[in-house]
This record gives sequence, C-alpha cells and structure tokens, in this order.
Amino acid sequence: MSFSPSTGPGRKGFRRLVLVAASLAILGPTTPCEAQVQEVTLPELEGLYRSALRGYEQAFEVLEVLSSQFERASLDLANAVAADDETAKNRAYAESLRISGEMGQAQRRVAEKVLELREARGTLLDATAAYLEDLLVLGDTVTDPVTQRDLPTFVSDNRTRISELIALEDPPVRLEPVPNINAAPRDGPIVLRQKATMLEVTASRYLGQYAFNEQKLEDLRGDQDLLRRSGDFLAGITRFDDPTLPVGVRPTRTDPPSGQAQASPGADSLGVEGGFLTLEQRIEALETLQEEITERIQTIRVRAANLRRLAGGEWA
Repeated sequence: MSFSPSTGPGRKGFRRLVLVAASLAILGPTTPCEAQVQEVTLPELEGLYRSALRGYEQAFEVLEVLSSQFERASLDLANAVAADDETAKNRAYAESLRISGEMGQAQRRVAEKVLELREARGTLLDATAAYLEDLLVLGDTVTDPVTQRDLPTFVSDNRTRISELIALEDPPVRLEPVPNINAAPRDGPIVLRQKATMLEVTASRYLGQYAFNEQKLEDLRGDQDLLRRSGDFLAGITRFDDPTLPVGVRPTRTDPPSGQAQASPGADSLGVEGGFLTLEQRIEALETLQEEITERIQTIRVRAANLRRLAGGEWA
C-alpha cells in the first residue's frame, strides 16, 4: 500500500497546484484529464523549494559583498575629499558609481529570488497540507497492520513540516497611511471632486488588500483546522493503541510506509521575510488588520462623500 497526495488543488487560495497520485490505483483520477497530468511528488517539491532557498541565499551574499565594497569606496571618496586629492577623488567616485550600478542589479535579483522562494514555499505548503488530508482519510479506513503502525509517524512528520513552513511565511503587511486630503478654503467644485476621487481610489486599494487578507485567513484557518484534526488523530492513537510516536522536529516523510523512506530537509535556518509568528499569532494579526482596514475604508468614504457634498453633489 502507498500514500499519495490528492488529485486536485489542495486548498483554496491564490496559489494553485494540481497533484497526481503516485499510485492512481490508490485514489484514482476523478477525471480522464487528471490521469494525464504529470506527477508531482513531495520530495520533488522539497527539492524545488531548497533550490529556491539556495538561489536566494547566493543572491543575497552577492549583494552583501557589493554593499561592503560600496562602503569602502564611499570612505575612500570622503578621505580623498578631505585630503583635497583630486586624482584619488575621481578614482573613488568612479568606483562608487560602478559598484552602485552593480548593487542595483543585485538588489533586483534578490527581489526576484524572494518571489521565487515565496512561491516555492507556498506550493510546498499546499501540497503538504493536501497530503496530510489524505493521510487522515486513510487513517479512517486502513486495515493493513504495517500501514497502521507507520501512519502516525507520517501524520506527525507532515504536520510538523506544515508548522515549519507557516512560521516562515510573510508577516502581515503594514498599511499605507490614509492620504491627508481635505477641503481647502479656495477649493472649487472641480478640485473638491478630484480630491474625493483620490480618496475613493485609496479606499479601493484598501478593499483589494482586504480581499487578499480574507483569502489568506481562509487558508490559515484551514491549516489550523488540519493541524487540530491531525493532532486529535495522534492523540487518539496514543490513547488507545499507545504506539511510539516521534518527538520533536523530524524529517518529513512522504514515501509509503512500506517503501524506502526518503527524508526531506528540516526547517529553514533563514527567515527571508522576517518575523517568526505562530499560526495563531498570524490569524490574530490578520484579523486585527482587517478591522483596521474596515475602519479606514469607512472613514475615507465619509470624507469623500463630504467633499462631494461641498462640491454640490457627485454630478453637480
């Protein structure tokens, strides 16, 4: 018997991934088209994620070297100016310009690698969550003694990996300030309506952020429910069957219990986007952010409506 990710998108969200079962005889494709999709395994996704992480680290190291060189060139330029050494000043200035151009390219490459890493991590998280869902479904039906013995380890390892990946996700964004747009004594109807439009555009951006956050909250709450259910599964196994369950962070196993184990690397040593929040903290922070966004939208709409009223009405 073998375990495999499900044959459809793992979760709703802005990231989508179609996973095909490693053995179609276990779950079977739900449509003929799904049987033709190229198989994607969790070990492969782990490899892609690790590759993206290495790419980011290498790009960041290049940027650090250039930053150090720029600091030295800037110091040389300052010393040359202080010494009134025209030759040294020109040389240091030219070096600063050269390094500055290279730094711009390096910064853009780091930004690209960050996006690649976010996407790879998100895809791996979705796939791992889908796989854990399948393990829990299997736990309700499996009768094979070997699979029953090894299933708790797979559940534990994959829920640990999900927690690790969530901890490395982006922290909630900071909101842009509300524009300080108000009526001035000399503003005529045209200017007042222009100001109202600027406020309404800002409200639209906040609405977009709100919708994005709602989708993220749905994903996070789904993860929270999945971790709760998998925890209940392990607690029930421990209570009634008393197996020896893994303790602490272990490599994530994605191969069938009856096959050769394949270990994936543990959690990252690098928090790229900064901040290591628990799942509960992320949900709480996003819920608080949503409340603030709602208040801002209401405030902006009232201000825009007042400006249009002063202008003589929206269509005046």
